[in-house]
This record gives sequence, structure tokens and C-alpha cells, in this order.
Amino acid sequence: MLSKQLEKALGQEGKMEVMNKEESRILPEDHHIHKYVKHIGESIKRTLEKRELEMLDGWDVHVIKSPVANAFVLPNGSIFVYTGLLEIA
Repeated sequence: MLSKQLEKALGQEGKMEVMNKEESRILPEDHHIHKYVKHIGESIKRTLEKRELEMLDGWDVHVIKSPVANAFVLPNGSIFVYTGLLEIA
């Protein structure tokens, strides 16, 4: 089992890797699709219990413009959503 500190470090490393790889396709925070995805995340967050909220401490949302229907979260709370997922939702 990984320590919380190691999980966060691995998550941060993974975040930087994805951010560098997808840099040209990451939507800015003021983009309407990014705001929509973040709003959904905030709605979900309001339904969680305290213990679950502690696990999401420091979470951030990134939206990647791509036809890929996928989303994932890294151990540091970074959430990545591909716009292709929104097209089928």
C-alpha cells in the first residue's frame, strides 16, 4: 500500500505528464465546456460524505478537446475529462 505522500507525488508527476502531452488541447478554465464539467464536479462533491471529501482535497479539473470518450482521476485529485465523453453522455 502506498503512503498518502507517495500517492500525491505520483499523481503530481502524472498530472505534469498529461499536461505536457495534451498542452495544446487543454481547454482554458474560462471556456464554457470547462465551466460545465467543473459545475458537474461541484454538484457531485456536494453529495459526498466528509471522509470522501478529504480524499478529494486539492482536486482540479482539466478538459481535453478530443473525440476520445474517456475521463480519469489521478491520486493527487487531478481530474481529466475528454470532450468526446460529453458527446455520448
